[in-house]
Amino acid sequence: MRKISILLSILFLSCIAKSQKTYFTTYQICGKEFNITATIGTSRTIAITISSDGQTDQQFDANRFSPDNFTQKIKNKLAVMGATCGDASSTTSQIANQLYANIWATDADETTKHKAADFTVREKVRMYTKIYHKDTSETVDSYQVKKVQVEISDGYVENIQVCLQDPYDTNVQRIFTNLYSIGISSRQNIKDFKEVHLYDLTSPPFVTKKDTTSYSILLSDLVDYVPTLALQRRDYSPADMVFETEGGKSLELEKEKTNKLFQANIYTDFIGLREDKPNGLIQTEASKRININTVQYLVKCPLIYRFIRSIGYFQYISPVVTLSKIEQQNKYLILSDLDSIRQTPGPNDTSKLNKDLNRYTSAIKLLQYQSFSGGLDFNLFAFSNHDLKYSVCVNMGGRIGITPVRDSLTEMQSGKIVKPGFTNEYTISTLQFYPSLAISWLPEERFSLTLSDKLVYLKPLNNRIQLLGWEKDNQKKYIVKNGAFINVIELQMALNVSDNGKMFARMRLNSEFSQAQGNFLQVQLGYAINILGGK
Repeated sequence: MRKISILLSILFLSCIAKSQKTYFTTYQICGKEFNITATIGTSRTIAITISSDGQTDQQFDANRFSPDNFTQKIKNKLAVMGATCGDASSTTSQIANQLYANIWATDADETTKHKAADFTVREKVRMYTKIYHKDTSETVDSYQVKKVQVEISDGYVENIQVCLQDPYDTNVQRIFTNLYSIGISSRQNIKDFKEVHLYDLTSPPFVTKKDTTSYSILLSDLVDYVPTLALQRRDYSPADMVFETEGGKSLELEKEKTNKLFQANIYTDFIGLREDKPNGLIQTEASKRININTVQYLVKCPLIYRFIRSIGYFQYISPVVTLSKIEQQNKYLILSDLDSIRQTPGPNDTSKLNKDLNRYTSAIKLLQYQSFSGGLDFNLFAFSNHDLKYSVCVNMGGRIGITPVRDSLTEMQSGKIVKPGFTNEYTISTLQFYPSLAISWLPEERFSLTLSDKLVYLKPLNNRIQLLGWEKDNQKKYIVKNGAFINVIELQMALNVSDNGKMFARMRLNSEFSQAQGNFLQVQLGYAINILGGK
């Protein structure tokens, strides 16, 4: 538990407060509390003070541009002050590296302005009318733009609301809005503004005999979006934001701050708190969405449009990494013994077993005890309906997993299996490929709900074990497998507790696809943190 408390103190209790480029943070190491203050000057050094109750403060300078020098000096001073228990060296290295990254991430945001684009709203805009049984649109006199509200999220204009003044009646205003998410991350997205119509709230997107007339404006007539170039910049979208402006005005939109670029979700598993349930006492998941083709297409079939407003494909890729901290007594997967099956085969045909192998396990066990996985998710399709408050993503993905295992060595003595007490510890790598489907509901800005299903094909990359499953109706009859399908159903609720904080609660059922009785359940609470520091 000491390692867990150190990890929690690093991830949750670390706080970097800025005062004239001075950073303060507190860590728990070896049961002692250490306060570290770092002050950045105009020279090449960082002035550091480490204090702890009842000890002389350690004051020294570290090289501002050398992370190795910075880390080594902090490690040495912490050791002098008593941080010398078991794994203190690796812990203090982690602390120093984290502090160095935090200082540079925050300092870079203070000294560098990351401008994304100039966003200009025109004073007047033309309105178009479309009449039933007419193929062309008619242009009506220009309307004055009174107010514009914009929500930008994940490289899309999720919502835009435009208030126009009627040129013939000053008491009448028209409200126009988008029907679907509008990409804003690429040059092609910006070019496509000329194809995007914003519709009057009372107008239908498809004109029928009953509707007669539809009113719309073009986004390209309303907005000039001029991205700011930067070295190796390929995504031209600004940070997630909501803003309001007026006709004839221009705004500078900024990119996301450096210390908010990468986020990790840390989960504590309620079931994993039990010593006999190694589902991951602390599970850290980090991912980063990288937009590829942020183009959504309006669904033009009126019947389908009632349920699906827009559809897109190849929207993004997302690198993902998962780390699981399992309690020490359940850290390793204990492999089962093939010789026991050979001795008492029961209904099993032992001729199908590899004669050169002596240990076996199942795919669900390899997943349950997995300590690391990393890979990539690739979006195939995405569709949504703002009015029904949902979005759907269909993805494909692949990962490499690592599972630590322990092998209790056995010997055959007088026809009996005997364990001499020796153990062998190593890791088993696995390849995992899967399609996934996720449906998200956003009833309001502070709360969201996601239901997802993932069908994982897991194949071990190891010639030291036999992978076995079992028949659906006979738990004693084993099936030799090269790989196996595992179904992962997840229900997750997210709650925005502040501008910089998000909490999660999720329930996840992992089960063998061919045999649902082989499963394990995770019930978890989580919190989002910025990997590069900040509050």
